[in-house]
Amino acid sequence: MSEKNVASESSAKNVVLRTSDEQEFVVEERIAVQWGTIKRIFEDTFTGKPIPLPNVDGKTLAKVIEYCKKRAETEPSSAEGEKREKELKRWDLEMFLDEPDDVIFNLALAANYLDIKDLLDAACEKIADTIKDFTVEDCRAFFGIESDFTPREEEEIRAEHRWAHDLSRN
Repeated sequence: MSEKNVASESSAKNVVLRTSDEQEFVVEERIAVQWGTIKRIFEDTFTGKPIPLPNVDGKTLAKVIEYCKKRAETEPSSAEGEKREKELKRWDLEMFLDEPDDVIFNLALAANYLDIKDLLDAACEKIADTIKDFTVEDCRAFFGIESDFTPREEEEIRAEHRWAHDLSRN
């Protein structure tokens, strides 16, 4: 991408972002200030130096920038707004988020950290679609969660909340 490793191109119209793996990206200020986290930095403490993003790696930030540029270039007019929003939602789910689960998780985490609501919503929707028919055990495996219940406690919970564990009620 052209944004990578070009810190010397920084100007009043651009902002340099430094990722956790020390990659630098130059992003147009008009796009970066749409992210809640960057906007707050601009309002409070911006010095013109690269802004560190310790919770986002370079690969993920490149995808975030791609997403935000697509959104910025297709701002809907009032007459075409609904049609464009449907097209963007389709692009989000069918093209942009057609990625392995770990990439989607990283995008969700980055969107949450950077305060990019549309991207966070899209990534969470993709994750929800993925796990919607999972059993409790499948969800634990998917998210890497170990059960802290004893087998007896788990059996009691399942008996008490049988309706929540019955996937055959569709």
